[in-house]
Amino acid sequence: MQTEKTVSCFDRPLIAKWSDRPLASLTTEWLEDVQETLHDKHGFDAYRKFRAYGNAALNWAQEFKRRESGLDGRRWWLLAEKRRRKSKEVTAKLERDKKLKQKKAAFQVGHLGEWFTGRMASLTDLWNEINQPQVSSQLSLAF
Repeated sequence: MQTEKTVSCFDRPLIAKWSDRPLASLTTEWLEDVQETLHDKHGFDAYRKFRAYGNAALNWAQEFKRRESGLDGRRWWLLAEKRRRKSKEVTAKLERDKKLKQKKAAFQVGHLGEWFTGRMASLTDLWNEINQPQVSSQLSLAF
């Protein structure tokens, strides 16, 4: 049986090329450059994902593998400048949010009631057809 390999943000060629570099040699400037490149090439969400995963990985390395990682000083990665969405990305997000709001407004709890109407009775009938009682007809009581 073949298993599919999960691709993480660290598998991107932009990031993977730094995989042999010791964590202690990384700097805030390096992190900001990588974030900028990711944002430019893959968008804000890729940058945001990398920043979150990178922060988590570096925090973990410092907390649980301090000596091996060489991260025994200040948490420099938290000082890296945060990026903002570009104007085109903001416009696209606002448009997506507007469409989502319209979809949510159009879908009400009443829709669930409409969907269930008639289905519950038919499910009960189907269940009774599939699971006939195992008693004689003389003992069957109609409900």
